[in-house]
Amino acid sequence: MVLATVYYTARGPAPMVPAAVSAPGLRTGEGGTSVFSQLEPSAATGTANQARPSLTGSSGRIVDLGGKTVAQYVARYEGAARLGDAAAAYKVYLAESLCAAGSARRDSTQGDRASSAVPVDQAHLCAAVTPAEVQERLQFLALAARTGQAGAQVDFFLEGPDGTGEIPSAETDPDSPDVKRWKDDALDHLKDAAGQCDPLAAGLLATNYSSGRFNAQDPSQAIAFDLLAAAAGNGKWSRARLQAQFGANMKTSVFEAAYADGLQAAREACPQTRTQ
Repeated sequence: MVLATVYYTARGPAPMVPAAVSAPGLRTGEGGTSVFSQLEPSAATGTANQARPSLTGSSGRIVDLGGKTVAQYVARYEGAARLGDAAAAYKVYLAESLCAAGSARRDSTQGDRASSAVPVDQAHLCAAVTPAEVQERLQFLALAARTGQAGAQVDFFLEGPDGTGEIPSAETDPDSPDVKRWKDDALDHLKDAAGQCDPLAAGLLATNYSSGRFNAQDPSQAIAFDLLAAAAGNGKWSRARLQAQFGANMKTSVFEAAYADGLQAAREACPQTRTQ
């Protein structure tokens, strides 16, 4: 679950993770704020939310079951999900992700609020949920990701090919056909989500293209996705900062072209945001 944090440790501002299932937007972390920080509750719902523990799924996303157990919540959406309803499938995935090993927990970044919160009872929360159902969440996630839901597309990458969060490195032994297929799908999903101005997707792509850990190293692509991430609200990447990081190993003309292309792509993906 801390995979996104690990990727960003060496590169500066951490990416933002969508903070709540029911929340339409994202919250930008500042300073030492965790990438898994939760949206502040509104005045109308604050009391109820503070009396309920924060539940974090296996991709690091905070999930709100509305006070239900996972089985109760899944029962509401499972039928539609099995008939191909992508939105319902994503809800089932999110709920079942709470029962993956070690996923249901208090968000440790909530400070004083955590000490007075109701602790998570994993046994009660996941009662009647089988290991097969927990693993099946990945099939529901894949369905939601294929339909272009940006959150699901990011989660598809963060879960890894087997739901453990272990992302195969490009430097390891040659991939199996299944892992190769997952990598191709994950990369396509992240690019699609970034094209929808998703800040975490853009940040993950920038990091991966910079490091070459997941896919081929490509500084031009890293520059482009850093600019897109900045336009989406994930960190600040000025021309000077990008030039300092990448310019020494790139011809000036190549850097200029990459910067111009990245700026244009960022404007197209995030038209509501002014880019530098």
